[in-house]
Amino acid sequence: MSNFITPGQYLKFRRQAAGLTALGLALCIDTVPALCAHDRAALIEEIEADLVPTRLSTALVLAKIPALAIDLDTLARVVDAYEAARFCVEIRIMRAPTLAETRQA
Repeated sequence: MSNFITPGQYLKFRRQAAGLTALGLALCIDTVPALCAHDRAALIEEIEADLVPTRLSTALVLAKIPALAIDLDTLARVVDAYEAARFCVEIRIMRAPTLAETRQA
């Protein structure tokens, strides 16, 4: 999964490009249930480290902060690619089965 950006990396990139620290961003948002600014900053850091999934509601709140300049279409593509890489298992046939093997199955 290292060939592309993760949702958390995208959000961290946007935050850093805006010149905000995690605490600075935490001061721009609120949570339900209410968390103190330091706990909100810790949550932001967990999201950016992809330890906590990027929820749609979180993305929509962050997209309302003009300084972050989050493009929801880009974020949706990043999330989709990340989830596909995490949960897809490719099954391949190593060789075609012989007629005898297919009859035994």
